[in-house]
Amino acid sequence: PRDLYESLDGGKTWNSIGLIPEGVTNEHRLSNIVYDPANRSVIYVTGDTGRIWKSTDNGKTWALSLSVDMLHQE
Repeated sequence: PRDLYESLDGGKTWNSIGLIPEGVTNEHRLSNIVYDPANRSVIYVTGDTGRIWKSTDNGKTWALSLSVDMLHQE
């Protein structure tokens, strides 16, 4: 499944809020999901290979903000 879910009641129920970012695979799994405390429409997710994606529309679309490859660019 490509859906990203959230629970607002301690895990009793779950609602799809959008799709996980493109590029997330078994090799590039998500490890953390964080909402911006000042704007709940902004979500950051991290992958276990040093990638960070950002959504500004509550998970509908994503942009890769940081990756190990970006750090090694000249």
